[in-house]
Amino acid sequence: MSDLQSLQNQHTKTLKRCEEAAKEADFYHTLHSRLLSDQSQLKEDMDTLKRKNTQLVREHNHLQQSCEEMKRLHDEDQKEITDLRSQQQQVMKQNGSSEILNKLYDTAMDKLEGVKKDYDALRKRYNEKIASHNTDLSRLEQAEEENRRLQKQIDMLMKQRDTAIHFQQQYSSSLRRYILFLYLDMLWRQ
Repeated sequence: MSDLQSLQNQHTKTLKRCEEAAKEADFYHTLHSRLLSDQSQLKEDMDTLKRKNTQLVREHNHLQQSCEEMKRLHDEDQKEITDLRSQQQQVMKQNGSSEILNKLYDTAMDKLEGVKKDYDALRKRYNEKIASHNTDLSRLEQAEEENRRLQKQIDMLMKQRDTAIHFQQQYSSSLRRYILFLYLDMLWRQ
């Protein structure tokens, strides 16, 4: 009889442990699902940021080329203006009248101002794209770090879930043995 009481006590304790393990497994299952959802959202965000980063790198390269081209054109225009000034001075020394050359000079200066404005606008746009690119890189790094953190949590939850399943299997086995014991005890008493 004391064996039966001991077995019942053991069964009660096992039931409590099993219920706790089942609650814990349910909690971790819910948490695991939530973390998987968070991880998948972060992965989507990271993929979006990677695509945006790739696009920004392409734009950056294009703007860099445009800036280099504008710089080259600016240098050529500066050289041309210097040549025109030199020619104007020579003509003025020879002819004394420079009305046509003044018009050419004014036209060249207007062209230079236009090129300068284009160059400044491209430089400003380039700097804005660089700042945006750096911000996106920072967000990408944060998303990757968050993804690694969530992956570690998922791994930990998987281990805890496996432990809870192990306890549940132990409980099921103990319950079967207890029911078998009660059945045999009932048969033995008859």
